[in-house]
Amino acid sequence: MANKKTWLGILVMVLVFGMTVVGCGDDDSTSGGSPYDGTWSKGTDRLIISGTNYTFRQVYSGTLMDISKGTFVADLSATSGAFAINQTHEINTSNGQLAPNAQTETGTFSSVGGNTLVFAGFSNFPVNGTWTK
Repeated sequence: MANKKTWLGILVMVLVFGMTVVGCGDDDSTSGGSPYDGTWSKGTDRLIISGTNYTFRQVYSGTLMDISKGTFVADLSATSGAFAINQTHEINTSNGQLAPNAQTETGTFSSVGGNTLVFAGFSNFPVNGTWTK
């Protein structure tokens, strides 16, 4: 009986170790399925992408705060293409709070090496330029 308990204990330890190794992922695609998920920086600006949602943060009145948020449409399995921003909220400058304000704009994106995003063609949203992760 003691021999069976020993082998059962070894089996449990092997399974626990195996699940620990298999369960650990270090790439950005595990959280939302896209290598673009995460926080991107351009100077003091931040662009946070999660799935097809975005939050744009910018220094406002000396504090880094959400300036706009919404969704986007892009083929993130590609390394470049069209990028359509669908803003749902924008900062209300009178009280510093996000308020509903829907607008849409289309530009382009390209990825360089996986840790750099380049946006171009946007006139209403301050995302043009190079962002790094």
